[in-house]
Amino acid sequence: MEEAKRSETVSDLRFFSIGIILMLLLLVRGTVLDLSIVQDSSMEPTLKPEEHLIINRLAYISGKPQPGDLVSVIITEPRARYGIVTLKRIVAVGGQTVEIKNGRLYVDGKEFIEPYLIEQTVGEYGPKTVPPDHYFVLGDNRNYSMDSRSSEIGFVSSEAIRGKAFFVYWPLKSVRML
Repeated sequence: MEEAKRSETVSDLRFFSIGIILMLLLLVRGTVLDLSIVQDSSMEPTLKPEEHLIINRLAYISGKPQPGDLVSVIITEPRARYGIVTLKRIVAVGGQTVEIKNGRLYVDGKEFIEPYLIEQTVGEYGPKTVPPDHYFVLGDNRNYSMDSRSSEIGFVSSEAIRGKAFFVYWPLKSVRML
């Protein structure tokens, strides 16, 4: 009897804790943290469609995005009425030169090691130098990603970066730090 009551108390405490965490997330959403859902396969295998992420909106208050960072970006296309929010990986920063040749990415003439890729990149790009205060972003699923290689997106300005993706919280089997 007492064990059943203790188990019920633990269950109630978990439910209460989850409720508090969700309320805190709602309070800080948009200012400190943001929530995002992966919409397509452009970041596979790192991120899968329908995974839910937490974005740290304050990640770049004291520093700048670095190559390798997974970021939430607002893409403004001439045809779009509103900006499209997407997730991409930064591979180069302002002043660096980017080139894709023979299926490999080169930054400043050195091969950019990408253990997360599942297949070689098709096509050639560059060399092109990233303008100051801009970034070159790519999807991890290169052959199925609309990213900085596209004339519709191109180099991404620092103002377009909303934050750094750092945690997958849904589905539960996929929970992990990024």
